[in-house]
Amino acid sequence: MSKYKRKHKISLNLGGGAARGLAHIGVIRALNEEKIPYDIVIGISMGAIIGSIYCANPDVNFLEEKSIELIKSEKFKESVIGSWHNDYQKSANNIIKVINKFYKQTGIISKILLSTGILDYDEIDNLLSDYIPDINIEETDFPFVCVAVDLNKGQSDLFQEGSIRDAVYASSSMPLVFAPRVIGNAEYIDGGVLDKLGIDASERLGIPYTIVSDVSNEKIEKKIIRNGLDVMFYMEEIASRYRRKKQLERATVVLNPIHKDIHWSDYSSYREMIDSGYETTKDKIGEIRHKLKTVHPFKKWFFFEHRKLKK
Repeated sequence: MSKYKRKHKISLNLGGGAARGLAHIGVIRALNEEKIPYDIVIGISMGAIIGSIYCANPDVNFLEEKSIELIKSEKFKESVIGSWHNDYQKSANNIIKVINKFYKQTGIISKILLSTGILDYDEIDNLLSDYIPDINIEETDFPFVCVAVDLNKGQSDLFQEGSIRDAVYASSSMPLVFAPRVIGNAEYIDGGVLDKLGIDASERLGIPYTIVSDVSNEKIEKKIIRNGLDVMFYMEEIASRYRRKKQLERATVVLNPIHKDIHWSDYSSYREMIDSGYETTKDKIGEIRHKLKTVHPFKKWFFFEHRKLKK
């Protein structure tokens, strides 16, 4: 039976959160070390990027190495996303910096006004094609699904087959930052707009147990607003808190690895976020085991033995 046709019991849901999504790596490592089973990974936005890399090659060491390699790459550092935090956190203290900052802002504004996103298809492909494999979702070594929102229909779609790159790019197409991803006759934007944690997706797939890695900021009351993107992300934080509250009531286990205000573009804190994901999960292992106690011990053994054979 196809891994997408069979009935899954436990999903690992990796939510959106831009740079904060790196905490998912530590969450996965801790769950695997403690032999906590899950049948499928559901990724949204940054969670879709992390989830796709992992499910294509279910080795957390590989996942961590590739993720760090990406954020340290010159292509990423020079991109709008990779350079945003450094460019706007530091005040320009000389005329050269003022001029460079002005032209960068002007270029971004013109893209916002004249196109559907700051980053176009080619720029996104250039950044991520070395890290997300050129395969179909149904070809991953471990079951993977991601969520994106059909912009015209205003509803979430689940991607269980077809190009994994298209699906992940669609799921992570943050409005204003990424251009909507066109797949067939539909335009897709970030799955977190409607289903930030994949709870709805789990229910649509008939999965009774969910382990949710929620990398949203726990504290949003103190924000430094530096630019229009900050306003947009702050607005999304407020709106998503309302949506998340309702969704989280339906989750089996919720992990919150972000314990302080980390800016959405601060990829420099990757080590701290990965470690926080790991430590937060380790601290909740007792609760996780208790809430998943209905899972048969043989299922746990089979899950991990099967994954060893895949390596």
